[in-house]
Amino acid sequence: VLDSSLPALLSTGTIPIITHLISYSLPTNKSTFKSRLSLLLPSLSSHFTPSLSILLTLQCFNQSHAILKLCERLQTEPPPQLVAMGTKRQNEIRRNNPLWGVCHQIKCYGNCRKVDCIHVHLFEELSDIRPSKLSPALVPTDGVVKVLVKTVASPCHLWVQIIDHTPLHRGQTPYRPPTLTLSQISMDLGFYYSEPSNRMLCGQPSVGDYLCLNSVSGTYYRALVLDFSQPLGLYFHHKEKAKVRLVDTGEECIVDVNQLYTLPLSFLETPPLVIEAFLCGLIPPDNDTDWPPP
Repeated sequence: VLDSSLPALLSTGTIPIITHLISYSLPTNKSTFKSRLSLLLPSLSSHFTPSLSILLTLQCFNQSHAILKLCERLQTEPPPQLVAMGTKRQNEIRRNNPLWGVCHQIKCYGNCRKVDCIHVHLFEELSDIRPSKLSPALVPTDGVVKVLVKTVASPCHLWVQIIDHTPLHRGQTPYRPPTLTLSQISMDLGFYYSEPSNRMLCGQPSVGDYLCLNSVSGTYYRALVLDFSQPLGLYFHHKEKAKVRLVDTGEECIVDVNQLYTLPLSFLETPPLVIEAFLCGLIPPDNDTDWPPP
């Protein structure tokens, strides 16, 4: 059976008798059927027993995490050389990219199939804490937490504000949320930038900068720069559009760079009002590796 004919066979709702399925290369591209097939393997395991043959090459080093995930889905013991490759690859990524934190795909779905992903794929202490000028938001580690959902990025990716915390054991100090509210922060920013001399444009910002966004409505927000879009034309080297996240709501938007002002250090002392949260175990439709756009 060729893997190109499997979509039509599986869409009938009946599993045919499959004697051999030979699939070359790796299911690292989520747009191909090989990727979907690898996710369907657990449900197909009752109909046939998969086996895996790996020819270790230099290319396997960069894709070792994808091969290890495939071995896990096939319930096949990976060769020791491959495990060593995967460990070495992860250590190299952490050494060369210490600021990137844990991969977003790992958080949402438990796996990542992006070749040469620059993020960390192993959960370790402090592995998802990035150096930042902004005071970190403390998160309760036990007990019951009451939250208010502020922004929904996907069904399993939320930005929430902690409202109340009941510790697991008596005598423990409960979590105390920031005393300032979003309205108070915006009012303080508005009062500061009402002075024309304080409205200093950031010039050419960089990814990871904390700045102040002057929204179209005239409200000011603390913002984190995520990415840029460079327009075509004579001045293509100028960064005219920036993708930012409002650190106190979790919302993401694309704005003009001239809407971003430098942010004084005094406004970095208050931790973000929202924290990033993930609902583990939720799988996108058809076992895909991403949620469809809203």
